[in-house]
Amino acid sequence: MEEGKGFKFYETLQRIKKAAVRLHIMSESMDGVPRPGIMALRRIKKAQSLGEKIKISDLSMFMNVSKPAITFMITDLEKRGLVERIYDKQDRRRIFLSLTEKGEEFVEKSEEEANNFFAQVLEKLGEHDSDELIRIFEKLGDILENICDEKKSEQNSRKDDN
Repeated sequence: MEEGKGFKFYETLQRIKKAAVRLHIMSESMDGVPRPGIMALRRIKKAQSLGEKIKISDLSMFMNVSKPAITFMITDLEKRGLVERIYDKQDRRRIFLSLTEKGEEFVEKSEEEANNFFAQVLEKLGEHDSDELIRIFEKLGDILENICDEKKSEQNSRKDDN
């Protein structure tokens, strides 16, 4: 591989991130809900659509955020009427999260806004480049997931060796 490509790739990602922040894509709130809250709501919606129950600890692992921080976030989302806590009937210590009707509407609106924004970006790229970008991002996602799995496997084997 050409020397310096890794750094060029890193610089390009930083430019994209900086532009996204300037456009308020990554840092802005929507209707007063910060982006991490929107991410949490989207994850809850995805779990519900798959018929899965999601707990605060699941959300904590998914978002790589501490349980106290997630609990604080969920409390705020609950006060806004976007999410509710559902207590397990067999074990009241187990608490699942569910979107309210208002929460479902909020997520739909946020997804529509994101879709409209990215549709604009892809339109400016043109059909061929858009298709290529999506293909490359999907491939990049697969590669990164594989690297993460390999690192996790290495860490587990080191633990077993100790």
